[in-house]
Amino acid sequence: MSRKRTGPKNRISGVHLSISCTDAEWARIRRLADAVGKTISRYLIDCAMEAVALMEKGVDMDALPAGAEGLVLDGAQQQALLDGVTDLAGRLPGGRQIAEQAAMAAFMFDAVLLDMARRGLRAERDALLATHFGSERAAEIATGADRRAAERGLAP
Repeated sequence: MSRKRTGPKNRISGVHLSISCTDAEWARIRRLADAVGKTISRYLIDCAMEAVALMEKGVDMDALPAGAEGLVLDGAQQQALLDGVTDLAGRLPGGRQIAEQAAMAAFMFDAVLLDMARRGLRAERDALLATHFGSERAAEIATGADRRAAERGLAP
């Protein structure tokens, strides 16, 4: 008399295996399996089958570079990633545009500092600078802003 199998119909019937590993190894295996969208069981089986295929091709597993066993992307996926990054890099502004944007941001920053000096808000300015840049760098920035404000006659 045969027993009827319970559970999902697409479940693979076969051998059940138990393994032991360190917590760090288990965390790494889980992370790698998650990264490729596989269960841990499927990930480990696929890794083992890939290793067997490489050995059958005559690849010396000890000759693989350190860390090669942890690669998540295959060659096609790596190429697709490179193509995407190359495309993105081509869409980014060039060095001159970045320099112009940085100069505009510096101009606006300086304008705000000078306006605060003109309105007598040095204490508030210094507190804001210290919050964002730390007290030492804030003092340097404030000294420069005070010098530029005095040069322009903006002191209150």
